[in-house]
Amino acid sequence: MTKDASLTLQIDRSLHDEFMEAAEAANQSPSKVLLGLMQDYILQQKMAPDYLAFLQKKADIARGELTAGESFSG
Repeated sequence: MTKDASLTLQIDRSLHDEFMEAAEAANQSPSKVLLGLMQDYILQQKMAPDYLAFLQKKADIARGELTAGESFSG
């Protein structure tokens, strides 16, 4: 992947300092940590609609079972 874009952030000094310390403690460059976080966030956003559809389907099935009297209490 070619790196031909940059991102500038304005953040609180204490957040910056803590992040830099945490990255150093993990023997990771701050850029590498941020790239990983960005990739995780993108994946999460792509998966969210599928997961919500899965939950909606489960809820619809459960409502149908309740309506049909097919549920049981445990």
